[in-house]
Amino acid sequence: MVISDVGLSAELTLGDIMTSSVDVASLDESLGSIAARLAAQQHSCVVIVDGERPAGIITERDVIRLTARRVDRATPAREVMASPLIAGNSEWTFSAAARLMSERGVRHLVVVDDAQRLVGLATESDLRVHLSRAALRSLDDVRSVMDRQVPRIESSAPVSEAIELLARDNATFVIAEEGGRPVGVITERDVVRIAAEIVDDRALHATALRGFVRSPIALVPEHTPLSQVSMLMSSRRVHHVGVVSAAGTLVGVVSQHALVERVQTLLALEHEARVRSEADHKLAVRHKLLFEQASEFIHVLGEDRSLIAANASFAAALGRSRDELAGLSLGDWDHEALPDGALGAWRDGEQRAPETIERRWTRKDGSELEVELVVNATEWDGRPALFCAGRDVTNRKRSERELQLMQAAIEQTAEGIALADTAGLLLFVNRAWAQMHGWEQRELVGQPMSVCHTDEQWRDELAPAIEVL
Repeated sequence: MVISDVGLSAELTLGDIMTSSVDVASLDESLGSIAARLAAQQHSCVVIVDGERPAGIITERDVIRLTARRVDRATPAREVMASPLIAGNSEWTFSAAARLMSERGVRHLVVVDDAQRLVGLATESDLRVHLSRAALRSLDDVRSVMDRQVPRIESSAPVSEAIELLARDNATFVIAEEGGRPVGVITERDVVRIAAEIVDDRALHATALRGFVRSPIALVPEHTPLSQVSMLMSSRRVHHVGVVSAAGTLVGVVSQHALVERVQTLLALEHEARVRSEADHKLAVRHKLLFEQASEFIHVLGEDRSLIAANASFAAALGRSRDELAGLSLGDWDHEALPDGALGAWRDGEQRAPETIERRWTRKDGSELEVELVVNATEWDGRPALFCAGRDVTNRKRSERELQLMQAAIEQTAEGIALADTAGLLLFVNRAWAQMHGWEQRELVGQPMSVCHTDEQWRDELAPAIEVL
């Protein structure tokens, strides 16, 4: 499933969705004071600042954790705040902010300017509110995100037990029951309110949960689209919605955290897919550039010998334009049959090493070109193909033929001809030279020239000439 940036309001930035009015506290403000403010203002966090710059954060989750650990309420914020902060820039896109929150496992993203001064705050609620209906409709129904293992507690249990349950299981809610029947929900926000009202630890153990249960819990049937659940959360101003079966039994709970987390996961998957796609595109562009810029005559033949692809060098070698290559087959420029070795992989399906063969091609104007061709059996668009890379060896072959003619002439002449290096060692002798001196040709190669001359000839004629060289 793909959620496009358009579906997630691609034009939105972090600056568009953030809350500019942020509840802040000093480094020295007490935990108890901050918890009371969270409860009174129904905020999910307080940003701890040092001057104009954010230094840390205390969330509802932190208050629950610290209350469960019985941390002294007089403890200053600097000692219990979460730090360092996860911060973003107001120019970030919606999807980039959502991905960061998902990757770092946070539900609050502090927004700072270039000078690292606090300018806003984005929460999971902000993300959910700005999800477009189109994006939510593209998601699955409630069953894909609801918590099936619902934390439950009897409404007669002490408040301290609910606090410990939420802290221990890292849950965002607990369902309160009476006789096995759900009667309401206790959320993180409720626990913060309880902790602000009941400041004595003994009272937390003595006070029943019943008086703090938020009742009744909002309910939706199974198969309800997540877009409807999101709208219900907004209209009822709740973060948790119960899911009931056709028989009316509670089968799960959808939390705002789970809903946003689902979107964040899909955004992360889409981002990874987009990064891979962009990388693949860049690689394809590089390969195409190499293909086009290569001096070798690169071309691909289909199983029927038709020309599938070719680079500019191949077209130039045949004296044709790129348009004139369309519809050509191997026989249009190469009139000889390819050797079996080059085609073997097509017949038996085996992976074989590339074959190097020599071919004679015919250009558009009828002239011929001698080519050394490397042929490799491969696949092109999922079908068997031959990948061929050639180079012009016309001049080399001409030189080889001329050399062969020259060698034949030297061998056939009646004059004795020898070639030696500057040290006087024989490198080559023709048949006449060898016969003249009573040797076999192969016996003389590597011998000093002196073996073919008298001492006087060597001393008076040859040695001085070698010295000059």
